[in-house]
Amino acid sequence: MSRVDVRALKEDERIQIVTISGKETRNSLDKNSLKLLASAFILANEEEENEKNTKARCIIVTGDGDEAFSSGINLHAAKDVFQMSEFDYDADVVHAMEKCEIPIVCVVNGIAINAGFEIALAADIVLVTKNAVFLDTHMDLGLLPSWGLSTKLPRAVGASNAKLASVFGEALSGEDAVRFGLAQVKVFESKSEAMTEAIRLAKQMMEKSRSTERARVALDIIDKGWEKSYGEARKIEREKAFAQYKTLPLDEMFKTPRISGRGKMRSKL
Repeated sequence: MSRVDVRALKEDERIQIVTISGKETRNSLDKNSLKLLASAFILANEEEENEKNTKARCIIVTGDGDEAFSSGINLHAAKDVFQMSEFDYDADVVHAMEKCEIPIVCVVNGIAINAGFEIALAADIVLVTKNAVFLDTHMDLGLLPSWGLSTKLPRAVGASNAKLASVFGEALSGEDAVRFGLAQVKVFESKSEAMTEAIRLAKQMMEKSRSTERARVALDIIDKGWEKSYGEARKIEREKAFAQYKTLPLDEMFKTPRISGRGKMRSKL
C-alpha cells in the first residue's frame, strides 16, 4: 500500500517534507496516494492564498528510502487511475504542483519512471543522487503521457534529448540530468547529501525573499514567461491523452503484470 508522509522540518517548520512511501513497490502510486500527494500541495497553497500564516515557505518532495523516487503508477491500480476524469484535479498531482505558489524542490533518489518522472518535472528545482534514473516507458505500454513528459521534457533538455528518452527509450542517469539541465547543482553522492542541499537552498530562498509574496511573484514571472507557448501545448497534450484513455481496453491491458525482457515482473508504470 502506497502512502504519502507530510511533516515539517524539525529545525525549521517553514520547510515541509513530502515523502512518497511504499518501498515494497518502489514508491509506486495508486489513486489514493495520488490524492494524498496532490492534497499536500493543494492544502499548502490554499492556506497561502487565504493568508492563514501557513508555516510552509518551501516544500521538498522525495521518495522513501535510497532506491526509488517513484516507479510511477502501480499496474495493479492502473485501471482505476486511467479511468479518472480529466478534470479530477483532486488526484492530479502535477496540476496541484503547477498551481502551488510555494517553491518546490524535488530530490530524486533512485528511479523516477513515468508519473514519477513527471512529478519531478513539475518541481521548481530538481536535485539528483548518483543512482537517479529517469525513464519514460509510455510508448512501450501503449500510452500517451498527460502530466508533461511530451511538453516539459523537450523544454528542459531539448527536443532531441527528449526524443532519446521518450521515443528511443533511453534511460537518463543523474549525470545526464545535470548535463542536460533537467537537474541542478551537481550529482549528489547520497540522498542525505541531496536533502541537506535542498534544505540549504530552501533556507537561502526564505532568507533572500524575506516574504512569501516576494517568492510568489518571482516564481510567477518566470513561470508565466515560460508558459507563453507551453500552455497551449499542455492543453493539447491533456486533451489527446485523456481522449485516448477512454478508448483503451484497460481490462485487457492491466489484467496481469507485464514481464520485462530480463524476465523480471514489471508491476508499475
